[in-house]
Amino acid sequence: MGAANDEMRSRIVVSLIVAASGCGPEGEVSSRSSSELNSAHELNSAQECEWLVAPDPGDPSVALCDVEFREVVRLEGSMEGVAPDHPVQALWDGRYVTGTYSPGRLALWGPDGGLLEVLGTGPGEGPGEFSYANEFAQTSDDEFLVFTGHQLVHRYSTTEGFLRSFRLPTFGGVTGAAAYGDVVVVAAADGWRDLGFQIVGDRVQPQGVIEPTGGVLLLAAGEGVGVWSATAERYVLRRHMWPGGTVVDSLVVNRDWFRGPEGWAAFLGGLQADVRGLIWVVGSSPDPDAPPRRRPRPPAGVEVPITEAELAEGIRYTDLVIDAFTPDGRQVASRRFDTVEETPRPMPGGLWFRPTEDGLSVVVLEALLLAR
Repeated sequence: MGAANDEMRSRIVVSLIVAASGCGPEGEVSSRSSSELNSAHELNSAQECEWLVAPDPGDPSVALCDVEFREVVRLEGSMEGVAPDHPVQALWDGRYVTGTYSPGRLALWGPDGGLLEVLGTGPGEGPGEFSYANEFAQTSDDEFLVFTGHQLVHRYSTTEGFLRSFRLPTFGGVTGAAAYGDVVVVAAADGWRDLGFQIVGDRVQPQGVIEPTGGVLLLAAGEGVGVWSATAERYVLRRHMWPGGTVVDSLVVNRDWFRGPEGWAAFLGGLQADVRGLIWVVGSSPDPDAPPRRRPRPPAGVEVPITEAELAEGIRYTDLVIDAFTPDGRQVASRRFDTVEETPRPMPGGLWFRPTEDGLSVVVLEALLLAR
């Protein structure tokens, strides 16, 4: 893959990689209130396809479900006030916390989508200070972690604001996070690779989710699903033994779109686990009508900046695909989107979000599996 493709991929990956699901160990949900999510699910369960009673994995007669994304709430920002931005976290009590467009500031929103409070101590590299949040992970009824592009991790309270900071033993910040019981699993940049860590309280320790040089590590965890990871470059979903983190199983997905036409790269940009026990994957796919791409690969070590024309071509011929799988490897749903802007982005707790066209608000969505 040439430097132009690398840069294009990184730009789209940045817009897609979000926190994966934050759920607890077997028998205990520890993300947004399970009763809330299950109640919303039960209201629509009569409409859902019967993926739970489908034939054995690999049976070609199994029909895929349709996926529909329905609005749960709209986090209403304004030009004069605060506009929500990535990341978005559904808290256990039904409120939401989001990033904002203001450096070092977070926003707390009510269950009805109204702005409640602005949190944060502002930009910088000191305790509680950051430019923009990359990920959130809720750790108790009142507290959540804020991850940024810096090694510092910040602990915030929904009632007291900033509490304290601690440091990751890496060269870069967190690129992905998933809460699992009383542990937060994180992937953090360390030079040219991502390393995996466990955070318990304010204690950080390495664990077995380690990505090879150049990899982008995606994480997801959920009740009844376990801890999963994937890399951007391969459509392979890996299940991890916990708490050690060792890979105990791999789900290799054979999707024609992932290979793409000549010269075009496909990659994964998001991973999520939901309360139904499904694993969701967001991938970037070349448009089926994309012409062959023959830009010569530059010599090793030579960076060739991407041009505006190449970036426009990449946007024009890039689709986004959302797939859903059972942990035993059965694909139950798939949906393709034409643009990054219209593609829902996964968020902790099994929900999804999508910024409005004007960039001032965020729509929180639930994914429904409907019979075709």
